[in-house]
Amino acid sequence: MDKETALKKLKNDGYTKFLSWKDRPGKVYKSHFHFRASKIYVLNGSMKVKVGNNSRNYTEGQSVFVPKKAKHSAVVGRGGGTFLEGQK
Repeated sequence: MDKETALKKLKNDGYTKFLSWKDRPGKVYKSHFHFRASKIYVLNGSMKVKVGNNSRNYTEGQSVFVPKKAKHSAVVGRGGGTFLEGQK
């Protein structure tokens, strides 16, 4: 998925703050939370995300919703990845 398409979808869903980044393979995000709800699109690559007790792999074009104050963690897949996050 290209960044412009993902950004348009996020805006249509009411997200107002945006962050994009690229990660190396195996990058670990330890358990944490945010004060805003967020939705993360995988622009390319993959990421395994755990929200609460549920864990799932996400690949290009897929998105994960993380509720406000929900504990979550992630590990970037073997090929690395590029991501776009919206917060509201």
